[in-house]
Amino acid sequence: MRASARTYAVFAVGVGVLVLVAVLRFGGGIGTVEVFGLPTAGPVTDWGLPLARFALDLCAVACVGTLLAASVLAPAGSPESARCLRAAGWWALGWAVAALAGYVLTLSSFIPMPVWNLLAEPGMLDFGTSLPQTQALLVVLVTTFGVAVATLVRGMPGWVPLALAAFGLLPPAYVGHAASAADHDIAVSALMAHLLGVSVWVGGLAAVLVHFRRSGDLRVVLPRFSTIALCCFAAVAFSGLVSAWVRLATLSDLWLSRYGLLLLAKVAALAALAWFGWSHRRRTVEGVADRGVRRTFVRLAAGEVTLMVAATALAVGLSRTPPPPGAESAHDHPVLEYALAPFSPGALLTEVRLDPLVLLLLALPAAGYLAGVRRVPGWPVPRTISWHAGLALAAVALFGGVGGYARAMVSAQAAQHVVLAVVVPLLLCAGAPLTLAAQATGPASQYGPLGARAFGRRLTRPGLLTAAVPVLLLLLYGTAWLPWSLAGYAPHLVTVALCTGLGLLVAWAVLDVDPLPRPFPWAARVRLLAVAAAAYLALGTYLLVGPAVAAEWFSLAAPLGVPDPLADQRAAGAVFLLVPLAAFVFPAVRLALRRQVARARRTRVALHSASMGDLPVYDVVLLPPHDVNARAVHLSRQCADAAPAEFVLREDGLYPHISLYMANFTPAQLKEAVALLHDLSRRTPGMLLEGDSFAANEHGMVELFYRRTDAITQLQEEIVAALNPLREGLRHRDPVGRVLAEHRLTAPPVARANLDLYGYDEIGDLFRPHITLTRLQRPDDRLDQAILSAPSSFTAAYSTLALCVMGEHGTCTDIVETFTLDTAPVTPTA
Repeated sequence: MRASARTYAVFAVGVGVLVLVAVLRFGGGIGTVEVFGLPTAGPVTDWGLPLARFALDLCAVACVGTLLAASVLAPAGSPESARCLRAAGWWALGWAVAALAGYVLTLSSFIPMPVWNLLAEPGMLDFGTSLPQTQALLVVLVTTFGVAVATLVRGMPGWVPLALAAFGLLPPAYVGHAASAADHDIAVSALMAHLLGVSVWVGGLAAVLVHFRRSGDLRVVLPRFSTIALCCFAAVAFSGLVSAWVRLATLSDLWLSRYGLLLLAKVAALAALAWFGWSHRRRTVEGVADRGVRRTFVRLAAGEVTLMVAATALAVGLSRTPPPPGAESAHDHPVLEYALAPFSPGALLTEVRLDPLVLLLLALPAAGYLAGVRRVPGWPVPRTISWHAGLALAAVALFGGVGGYARAMVSAQAAQHVVLAVVVPLLLCAGAPLTLAAQATGPASQYGPLGARAFGRRLTRPGLLTAAVPVLLLLLYGTAWLPWSLAGYAPHLVTVALCTGLGLLVAWAVLDVDPLPRPFPWAARVRLLAVAAAAYLALGTYLLVGPAVAAEWFSLAAPLGVPDPLADQRAAGAVFLLVPLAAFVFPAVRLALRRQVARARRTRVALHSASMGDLPVYDVVLLPPHDVNARAVHLSRQCADAAPAEFVLREDGLYPHISLYMANFTPAQLKEAVALLHDLSRRTPGMLLEGDSFAANEHGMVELFYRRTDAITQLQEEIVAALNPLREGLRHRDPVGRVLAEHRLTAPPVARANLDLYGYDEIGDLFRPHITLTRLQRPDDRLDQAILSAPSSFTAAYSTLALCVMGEHGTCTDIVETFTLDTAPVTPTA
């Protein structure tokens, strides 16, 4: 950081300190009334505690912001990304020091004891391990050290330290001033959402200003941040509104209390920041590459960050300001953190408890999916509907009456569980989000082609998933986990997230809409679905006929109007018996249809073999992932529209493919070939192939060529070695229609030798991996180069091997069997 930047930083922090002092004086958050004979913490603690919290917030915001800049905003390969990562490590250490100071000062304030006396008696410091406020700071301390270490680990994904830093923001919110609000869980949720939004917004802008103001990447970084900042503004405004609603007893408290007046000051600061954001969008975002516009951006951003620092100080002072009388009145429920209306069936539909943090977590995937749909023309509407229906149903289960009563009634808890762990995951996975992400991104995207990544590989092992469902249900309903998860907001949120996450993995595996990162045979999918259904049947039966579950908790938490607790448990049992089974009908039918289609395909191939005078030609191929498959089909159609063509690729026939080996097989040889390819796929890694060029040959074949790598060359060699002994003589014709017995007489020596040895010429030095897009009827036709997209857009991880029936022009007309390559994609080596 240069001298001018340091001077500005000192100025901004100085403004924040002045604002903090003024707010503490005005709001009464400083100093305690001394009572003769009673100890006090002293002025060092009175002033040092809010100052330590201010320092903690600034370091936390800066750490999150620089990590955001390093992993999200900076283009891939940007040198500023590494600088941001190093800076984030130092900010994390500062955050840890501030947390440690806060621990000592908080303990000094609580005992109370002057901080110097406390430090003189080290044994007293252990007392902080039993207080919620100091426990939270210890969690922050450990987390920030984890962030600092993660920034030093080479090769660590950028989202790991960012996720750790985001988590580090939350513990103080759970035990802070929101914890004393009458509606505890909503107050805590609003504060958590507020902190996350502020940290990303303020820290992100500061990181852009400090690290990118002179960088050529600013023209890329600023538009990205502008979109994120708009979302953060909405989250901060909404969560702030909810927090104010929880903390104020009446609207008049806004102008009749000092707490309310400070809230109005925060609203004014937010409005001023909105003006800054609007000015950026109008004056700097689009034209920041221009030097004059860049100077305007720096001036606006400097003023905006100063205001943000002042607003942060205002928030710290507000947290120490007593709210107006009546705002902190406790609810009347004996064990829950919120008041619960008397139960009635209608209340399940009419009660609403809006959770700002969960709303933010649901809004992000909804917006992200729509952004992907805008990038992928022709994306199926039913998939979009399914995705957003899943999110809407999750919102109903979390915010509606079911969500409100789920922590007090076992039947409502059962309804929430089956909706979030069974129904919602099926709807979300039917929306094919990974396929959409793969098609919406490419090599030029921030994270490269997402289709080239193997997500969730370790979590989608068939045996692990099959065992996880009954084990989770047994632990949840057979141990003290259930009452623990219902007793607090955070445990309940963690349990819901865990159950929903497992449900997503199960739905991903059984639906097979999105590609899985590892082989998952049809029989394993059926077994997983059957075990999940049996587990829910067993749980439902147990609740119907077994003893009471978490009886002590539900007897204390049950609201007025609840029927007999045992009858309520019987209703929960009925929910577990009926809803999962009804939801599993869809994947069961889908699995049965896929099996039927596979059998029909094999029958069709067998009939084809029996009806032909010559044996059919089989082609061992690599099938592209969904995004490349869609691009190849689209480009094939464009080529055929531009000039008369013999064929057009389709996603449901005439499949895009990379040929590896062609041969004739008898039915018996075909069965053995399938077994050999299955064994080979289990020990073969997936491979990242890079699109290289387009070309049209003298036969009219329009082809997309890939760079040949060691991985694909080795794969072809192993396939040829395994299948060549099985082949039945020489194929009759090659893909361009030449009779091979005649062609071999005039073929070049290497091609002739390959035909004699292997029955296939494109092996070894003649192997050039490619997708044939179409065949022009007139080979002399020339395609407009504007039609052809960049070859690099076809770069992808190939992880599916297939045995196909070859038709005219080398097309892949039918798939006999597919084989998923077993390990994650490897970096290409030419």
